[in-house]
Amino acid sequence: FFSTVYAVRTDLNAPIDKIRQNSLLFFLPVIEYNRMKKSVKITATALCALAVTSAAALMPTTASAEGETVGLTPITADADIAYHYFASPTDVYADAEGIVVSEADKLDFITRDTDGYKLNSTLPVAAQKTARLGGFLITLENGVLNCRYGANSESLQSKGILDFCVANDKVYALDADGITSVGVNDTLFDEDSIARIELRFGGNAQMIAFCGERFFLVTDSAFANKSDICSLDVETGDVSPVMRQSDKILSVTAMSHSNVLYTLTRDAVRGYAVSGGGLAERYSVRDGRLTDIYAFDGFLYGLDTLDALYRINAELGGESAFTPVMASANDSLGFFNTPSAAYAKNSALYVADTVNDRIVAYTDGGVKNIGDFDRPVAVACDSSGTLYVAYAYNKLSVISRTGTLEYFTDGGIKALAVNADKRIFVSASDGLYTDDGDKLKKIGGTYNALAVSAGKDELYALTDDSVVKLAYENDALTQTRVCSANYDTYSLAVDLEGSVYMLTRDSIIKTRADGNAVAYSPELDGKRYTLGSSGHLLLGTIANEYVPYGCAVVVDTDRHRIFTADGSANGLAVKLVDGDYETPDPLDNEPIAAKSGLIRIALYDTPVFSVPAETPPVYTIGAGRKVIVAEYTLDEQREYSYVYVDDIKNGKLVSGYVYKDALSAPLPYTDPQNAVGAVFANATPVYKWPSQNSVSLRDYGAVKRGTNFTVMPFVNPYRDDYGNLWLRVDIENGCDGYVLAKNMSLGNYEPTFIRPAYNAEIISYKGSESAPAFELVDGEYLPLSVTLATGTRIEVVGAFDTSKQYTQVKYLDAELGTLTCYVPTEYVKYNGVNVVPIVAVVVIAITLVLAGIIIGRVVYLNRKRLTGNPNQKSDDEFDDRT
Repeated sequence: FFSTVYAVRTDLNAPIDKIRQNSLLFFLPVIEYNRMKKSVKITATALCALAVTSAAALMPTTASAEGETVGLTPITADADIAYHYFASPTDVYADAEGIVVSEADKLDFITRDTDGYKLNSTLPVAAQKTARLGGFLITLENGVLNCRYGANSESLQSKGILDFCVANDKVYALDADGITSVGVNDTLFDEDSIARIELRFGGNAQMIAFCGERFFLVTDSAFANKSDICSLDVETGDVSPVMRQSDKILSVTAMSHSNVLYTLTRDAVRGYAVSGGGLAERYSVRDGRLTDIYAFDGFLYGLDTLDALYRINAELGGESAFTPVMASANDSLGFFNTPSAAYAKNSALYVADTVNDRIVAYTDGGVKNIGDFDRPVAVACDSSGTLYVAYAYNKLSVISRTGTLEYFTDGGIKALAVNADKRIFVSASDGLYTDDGDKLKKIGGTYNALAVSAGKDELYALTDDSVVKLAYENDALTQTRVCSANYDTYSLAVDLEGSVYMLTRDSIIKTRADGNAVAYSPELDGKRYTLGSSGHLLLGTIANEYVPYGCAVVVDTDRHRIFTADGSANGLAVKLVDGDYETPDPLDNEPIAAKSGLIRIALYDTPVFSVPAETPPVYTIGAGRKVIVAEYTLDEQREYSYVYVDDIKNGKLVSGYVYKDALSAPLPYTDPQNAVGAVFANATPVYKWPSQNSVSLRDYGAVKRGTNFTVMPFVNPYRDDYGNLWLRVDIENGCDGYVLAKNMSLGNYEPTFIRPAYNAEIISYKGSESAPAFELVDGEYLPLSVTLATGTRIEVVGAFDTSKQYTQVKYLDAELGTLTCYVPTEYVKYNGVNVVPIVAVVVIAITLVLAGIIIGRVVYLNRKRLTGNPNQKSDDEFDDRT
């Protein structure tokens, strides 16, 4: 046992823990991160040291095949910005040949062509500043000025050089006491041209720049954290202040063709016009992101605190004043700043872009910012589109279509998982939580990472030395050890067959369910790739233009990058769906048992997958479309339903799997108006599903006219996307089928939709709202279950006779067809002429005619008798005839 304080200063990308050999140290580190210096300062007090018999006891047994590699493919979104991870860049230089960036241990040479900026080459030189003079490369390395030409190099003998600039075909090197000027020739430094300028002033020069045929020096000010800008007379060495007490200047550069001197301070870039004996501020922008600038050809080139390279317009203004050229971390969409986690769902890759305070989604429609959050560290999404975001140390937001719920933990959140049942699991620094109503409750100890297995929906967790499977039932949490894990394992993922994938600093380890393990070394552009000090791993369970289906997705947090790794060719194969999974055959014409709840509505545009996983979609169902749900509850694939939908464009029935969350509740069934129906047309098919693109059932491909079927409850009315009306019928042994309504007579309805010759309407009789309907059977009027609402337009069949109790009418139902029935005559308002007054008029007319004939005859005979006509009969004879 001992107590010691350690102070370690190291590069961020160097592994911190290299101690784990024959003892195990427990310590509490306090980390102070200095972004500008790119260093980590660790202060720790060792609590105890426990000797162990073997280091192997702490490490997992991994059977690693020699030379196994997996290629990484970067996920990029902005073709105009080239990706490059700058390791602690210190200086930028630009000229007609390109851009040179000085990193911690190399120089990057960047060129531009029609496709944008590209990294052309690198040189393993640790230079603090770089410039070019002709074909010579001038570098400042730890106080020594070097000149390179091809394979040759030479150092200037002067030591302690602080800065230099190139002007008038010479190099001017600034040291504490003066300036050495030297030319270059084919022997590198031209010794005959070396000249010395002793500075004559009482300050301390730090930087030099050439602008408008004059040299300017940046010197210390009389005030702390201030700088002066001075003019240098190269003939006498006199140094004259031209701008005093400026903010501390970090970089100075000049745009020679416009005589503008630019300075960079901690929070601003300013441009000064060189005129006469002084400087006049001309341009200014408040910005605290830059660490170095260089002026060339009408632009400034700058490095920022996120190690990004920018091109800045000379006026320092406008919408495109700062244009990223090459970056790793950046706030532009498609770039990240310390991405902590990612999640694949609903054809989108969601990324927790931590330091940029946002969640972004990579979709086939591009990259989108879908939410701003304070330092998000984990993200998940379920099949309904609900978004789960862990942020601001201990907060969890659940954002659905209906609103947002907020949860909190006591400790800092480390990992997040959501299963198909929408149950939330959160691993925080103080334990494992799950949702309990409107709060989170603690159910177990802490874990380093969480993952839900693909397909099986099982919960896995990562401890310090193993992977365990978790089960939470009846408010009890159990864990089962699955396999060992490396001490530096960052993250895990699990596929359908139970293979565990673990991400470490330099490998992806796949441990199969039988315990065999293989370590794969990531490669980028044919070179081994090592992650930073943290990362995240997930499986590509989606397919879009950024993520291929069935790959591994790797998040490199420290290097602000995300990759896909397709290892299907070398054994890193990811299994997401059973290869022998049997999907229903849409051409199978065997009858199936009758079921209810067949029809649902698509709540939003949803893709159809060929298997119960997010494979490339075979079709997209538009919002509001009717969907035939053949299978809704699947044993192991609880998120999916098997459906049929009409592809109207191609005239076929599409089948596949959709998320259950995309479908409405089943449309309700109602009883038919008549329990029996008769086939109305010969060769009528009975279909397996309510779609003409479906198959007809075996032995029911051409049913004869007059065949009767029991009509079963169904959606009323159910019309498909073609506008066809369907009826559900019972065929045999509890199996059902579907018949087009136009081919079947339901009760007294004929499936014809020819409009009757409307000549009457139903009226209210004694305050009624409808009229009853009857059918005539064997001379008796029997009531039907149908009623005709008041105001219904009808056709009176034959003559309208108010003397009759019932009148025969025709009525068109928009869903069922034409109904011929009888209604009580008092409910009918006829628009033509009533038969009763017509008969009365005819009878009266005939009576009047006959009466007129008789009267005329009597008058005629009387006249003849009075006139003595010999042919006149006697009155008795006349009376007899009459």
